[in-house]
Amino acid sequence: MSVKQLKLGGAQLSVTPLCDVYAGLDVEASRPRAVRVCGIASDTSMEFLTLLFENRRISGGGEIDELEYDNSTGTAIVTFTDPESARRVADNETLKVSKTEVEVTLMTPQRVLPVVLGRVTESLVLVSSLPAGCTADHLRKFFSKSSCNSEIRHITFSERPGVAMLDFTGTPDFDSLRMLCVSRPLHDSMLSVHRVPVSRILHVHNIGHVSEDMLALYFESKKHSGGGRVDRVSVYREHGYALVEMEDSSLVDDILARGSHKLEDQPLHVSVYYEDLGPIFPSQDAPTSTKPVLEKITVSGFNPDILSFIHTSAICRQIVDDKMTDVAADICWGNYTALEDSVDLTCITDQWETVKHTFDTDWKQIAENTFLEVLNAKFASDEILVLQEIWTGFLERIGYVKHLDCNRIVIELKDEDSRVSVVGQIEEVQNIFRRLKGDLAKLQPGWLLPTPQTMQNLKEHQLRMLGATGFKGKMQRRFPDLTVVIDHKARSVCLTGLPGSIATAKADMSECFNSLMSTQLEMSAALIKVITGTVVTKYVVQGFKSKNIRAVFHAVGIGKLGIWAISKEYLTIAVEVIKSCIDMRKIVADMTTVQSTKMIINEKSVSMKHGVVNYMVKYMKKEIDDVQVAFQEDNVKVTPRVKPWGFTVKGSRGGVDGAMHKIQAMADRVKVERCKVDTPGASEYLASGDGKQALASLQTNHKVVIEPVTTSHRDVTTSRRDGVPQSSITLAGGVRVEVVQGTLIKFHADVIVNTANEQLDHVGGLAKAIITAGIE
Repeated sequence: MSVKQLKLGGAQLSVTPLCDVYAGLDVEASRPRAVRVCGIASDTSMEFLTLLFENRRISGGGEIDELEYDNSTGTAIVTFTDPESARRVADNETLKVSKTEVEVTLMTPQRVLPVVLGRVTESLVLVSSLPAGCTADHLRKFFSKSSCNSEIRHITFSERPGVAMLDFTGTPDFDSLRMLCVSRPLHDSMLSVHRVPVSRILHVHNIGHVSEDMLALYFESKKHSGGGRVDRVSVYREHGYALVEMEDSSLVDDILARGSHKLEDQPLHVSVYYEDLGPIFPSQDAPTSTKPVLEKITVSGFNPDILSFIHTSAICRQIVDDKMTDVAADICWGNYTALEDSVDLTCITDQWETVKHTFDTDWKQIAENTFLEVLNAKFASDEILVLQEIWTGFLERIGYVKHLDCNRIVIELKDEDSRVSVVGQIEEVQNIFRRLKGDLAKLQPGWLLPTPQTMQNLKEHQLRMLGATGFKGKMQRRFPDLTVVIDHKARSVCLTGLPGSIATAKADMSECFNSLMSTQLEMSAALIKVITGTVVTKYVVQGFKSKNIRAVFHAVGIGKLGIWAISKEYLTIAVEVIKSCIDMRKIVADMTTVQSTKMIINEKSVSMKHGVVNYMVKYMKKEIDDVQVAFQEDNVKVTPRVKPWGFTVKGSRGGVDGAMHKIQAMADRVKVERCKVDTPGASEYLASGDGKQALASLQTNHKVVIEPVTTSHRDVTTSRRDGVPQSSITLAGGVRVEVVQGTLIKFHADVIVNTANEQLDHVGGLAKAIITAGIE
């Protein structure tokens, strides 16, 4: 720390300045971690970009720290955790986004600006890397294209080359400003924007011969200047100004609130000093006083299709906008009016005549260079679909896939007048239209309907890899007309759809197969059998998923296990996962024991009533099937048996025991109720065709099993409910009805009996009486 000697009133003072709050805070990252990607299709999603740049094999990237994407400009800023990831992406010359080439550049790290107590001046933004000759009008025009939700109130230029400060009327959206600067240049220069820290330094002009001591005393005087404690004063006599550093930024606000300042009859011009802005041009310290003129231009007299294309084309509009920037004009594009074949534009400028001349010249040039060609033909409705298919495939081949809004060309296929029109710049339109005609001439009747194509003699690992990568689902979501059938038994893949869809699917399959890397591990046949078994295979596949890789494996010969993955890196990881299973000797031993246990087939039976078996077979078949699926590794089979009635369970020892437990639990849920009906002729009626039909309908509608059992003896049924005795009813020579039901419907024998005796007037009402009286 330096110690400065001062004199005041004849006394020697020793002054020690405080540490400069800006010292050592100018930090610059040594290596760039971010890339700027331009030329992205507007329909590309943020999720797609995230997955792409996290995929090291495809893009060269890695873990992403931050991703900013503006689909209106087709620009993204990808900040990686590791600088090496950014370097690999920038060096990837074959990188494409949605099959379209993009421009990738490394972003030089911006200097980290000092922040005082973490505070910034919300309305101020520092701009650097300005091109030579840049004016305030140029900056206003450039930043008017952002969506920062605030207007520029004042622009201050620094004596440092290419630096200026923007003062907004409110708080601008800083991210919008930054995205604008990285997505488009100003006169071939890419600007950089920075936040401005709160300043506690005053910039004092016109100091004349006022001494350093006098300035310090003046700005410490609350009475005279509104200030407070001064930390340091630096005088630059040759430039006519001084920098006064206050103890706190609030003192700067208080001093500026005083308005005018005067010292030793010398009027002082006091303003805030921002270290990153540096000295300023006095001539640029005030906004221009020229009042802009607002005028409207109406453009008409052109072919409607061409006029619409010019209005919607970003390239055409960019040409006009750039020319208007050169003459400090701000163009606001209005709506295209189809009925009047005109478009309105509003122009704000203080050089109206120059702007009008420039605009008329450029618009005429654009219109002359815009070309429209139309192919008129009559197509059937199904031919229109084929044209669209060929058209899409054609655009993919010439690199315009997903770029119909690329603003270089417009192609329309209109059903109402069977017209194909191409609008754009002359050379491109003539070339594209010539090739499009050739494609349309290839139309064949067989192309009108989806046709199947089968890829045969595929390898087992290829078919497994298609399943591991989700090929079928991805293709069918991408092409609604396409159907994919993967047949492992026939070792084939059948693709059914339009030619373009099939061609793309086949190309993706070939790309997948060609990228496969493989290796083999040697081990005993017994161990391979364990590794490729159902249980261990699930464990290995789960390991692949946890490592976020796609790989497959299967036996390729005696003592050899083949492993395939889509990259060398993934293959290495897959081998490590499989070896980890082999090294877990306890698991392997257990699996071997399980395999040997499965060789012993066990059989057990469970007995139950005839009605219960019928009920379970009829209404609980799905649950029985679920039991077999749950124990399929133990080859469990559950079958009903007769005389004695029940179920037989076959399979390995552990599986049989588990399945038996579940079957018994299901049987326990089935309830059996018995009742007698004392109705003359009931037994004969139930044995007749009408009686059987009535019972069958009753069983189907209410999911029960009712089995009549003829009896010849007398019986007495006494019903008790809630401990209160009910009247005893004697039933003689009737029929015993056994009702079997599940847990949702409950029959009470006493209610059935009572209701039957009271309500039945003839045998034909038996079924109705049972169900109406028995449901609770």
